[in-house]
Amino acid sequence: MDKHFILGTAGHIDHGKSSLIQSLTGTNPDRLPEEKSRGVTIELGFAHAELSDAKHSYQLGIVDVPGHADFVNNMVAGVSALDLVVFCVAADDGWMPQSEEHLQILQYLGINEVIIALTKCDICSDIEFATELVREEIAGSGIAEAQIIPISAHTGDGLDELKLAIIKNLAKRDSARSDLPAKLAVDRVFSPRGVGTVVTGTLVGGPIQLGESLICLPSKLSCSVRNIQNHNSTSEVAVPGSRTALNLPDLSIAANGKAGVHKGDYICATGIGKLSDTLDVFLSRDARPIGKLAPRTLKHTEKVMLHHGAHRVWARVILHGTNELQMGEQTYAQLRLDEAHFFQLNEHAILRDGAQSQTLAGVVVLDPLAERAQFRSADRLTRLEARWLDQLSPESVLQTELERTKVLAEDRLLTNHQFSDAELTRAVNRLKHQNVVNSQLGHLVLAEWWLPTINKAKQLVLDWHNNHPEQTAMPSGEWEKQLELNEDRQVQLVLATLCADGFKKTDKGIASNNHLTEIPAELESLAEQIYQTITQAKLLPPAKTELLTTPQHQQVYHFLIRSGRLLELDGGILMTAEQVEQCIAQVKAFILSHGQATASELRQELATNRKLIMPFLEMLDAEKITLRDGNFRTLIA
Repeated sequence: MDKHFILGTAGHIDHGKSSLIQSLTGTNPDRLPEEKSRGVTIELGFAHAELSDAKHSYQLGIVDVPGHADFVNNMVAGVSALDLVVFCVAADDGWMPQSEEHLQILQYLGINEVIIALTKCDICSDIEFATELVREEIAGSGIAEAQIIPISAHTGDGLDELKLAIIKNLAKRDSARSDLPAKLAVDRVFSPRGVGTVVTGTLVGGPIQLGESLICLPSKLSCSVRNIQNHNSTSEVAVPGSRTALNLPDLSIAANGKAGVHKGDYICATGIGKLSDTLDVFLSRDARPIGKLAPRTLKHTEKVMLHHGAHRVWARVILHGTNELQMGEQTYAQLRLDEAHFFQLNEHAILRDGAQSQTLAGVVVLDPLAERAQFRSADRLTRLEARWLDQLSPESVLQTELERTKVLAEDRLLTNHQFSDAELTRAVNRLKHQNVVNSQLGHLVLAEWWLPTINKAKQLVLDWHNNHPEQTAMPSGEWEKQLELNEDRQVQLVLATLCADGFKKTDKGIASNNHLTEIPAELESLAEQIYQTITQAKLLPPAKTELLTTPQHQQVYHFLIRSGRLLELDGGILMTAEQVEQCIAQVKAFILSHGQATASELRQELATNRKLIMPFLEMLDAEKITLRDGNFRTLIA
């Protein structure tokens, strides 16, 4: 049974990384003429090896990273998705500045599966002493207990022991997971003649099939897979945990402002997530110095370069609870990027200074779609602490997201995460068992928020009916404001729940199904007075502003309108229902008798004025009772 893993190198320049890979695989990973002539790895190099034991065959995609200080950017790109690192330290040179920087980068990226290859042992007179020196240098680090194997790529000594150590390390581990959407971090782009664009990278998450439609992020360009190569062999499927080359003829290589694919982009399954320019992170700084570099303070609002896989972007650091961070310290922070890119929960990245000369810190993404507002608030700190202290478990992420949003759709609980459907289902069930969440109409809701909110939503409507019995419904805007619902999905779910439990949504707002509009007893006489005033004025009613002079008048007016006893025409003209019915009958009779009629003729027929007749006739036109043709109106059959 095959297992697929990515193995990489690390270590100071000229400590034998490329030579070791060539000895293990027979492939020289240096691919540029300049690299071969200088004997220095500049870009990432790649090779393939197959190791086996009695149970498994281990297919290893091998990444050779540059060791020179000038090419740390490429080193970071190479080690971002490794399962195991062979850390090379030359026995004759010992621990060097780039050894330390590479170690810190591995620590920042969460890579602790390391075997140390003590290289060039054929030219070292005291291997035991050289081993002790390396052990002293790594003391107190995350790889303090790493196995140290003396080897010589020149003589072959120690290579078999190194292979056995690699097998032993990988045998206890599962192959790369394949239950997530596919994601390939592009670290190389080229276009062979007659083939079209080819990208290479390390595939994680899930498989990619020949002919599959994918998306390039951050450009959001669609592409399809014409050809796949895994470890120099053509395949119909690329499997996670392998070095993969994809032929994507739909994509161009980005150049001179032309849209296309860059080194640092992602080729992903469609629907994998959203772009983001704001990340909430846990930020840590190693206390160990790198060579002779003086300790450097990281300051609040400082501009740094974020290295995320093979992608680099300027970011401003917003520290939480402090204005500066010294070596050896850690805190929660927010990164505000100059450009949006694709990030996922629990990804690791590196911060370097603007001159690209010093590694400053490592970060772990706690929220890939963070909000900039109120980052330094106590509530935000509480949520971030809950995630970090629970090791970004699916339960902690779901609960803290619900504490923020209150409602999540069950068919898409989270975005930009790295949890399988099965993991999320188990997390939801555990949170339900703990009465932290429950399900409502296809949504997951925060239990401590839901029941009080529903009870308040109902009571608000009932109280409104008691205080405004003349109104048919509580205005929706007022209802939402008093409920303090700040997201549309909250509004829609609460409303849907009420509508399934004795309430309704009308064009006037939210109402109980049992509510009957009525005028308060103390206002009945005022209602009758207003009604009689309009009736007695015949069709020459007073202006609305003259009639409604107090809040009580306004309350009665709304009731009479909603109950249908009064009708308001354009311009604030009020008519009783009986007047409207009588006038419609008169207009119909007049036009039937004369065939057609002008507004002036109908005004005289109704004994009213122009102020009433014009909006009244416009109402008849709108109701399809009459049809206007120039100055005349006829009846619509």
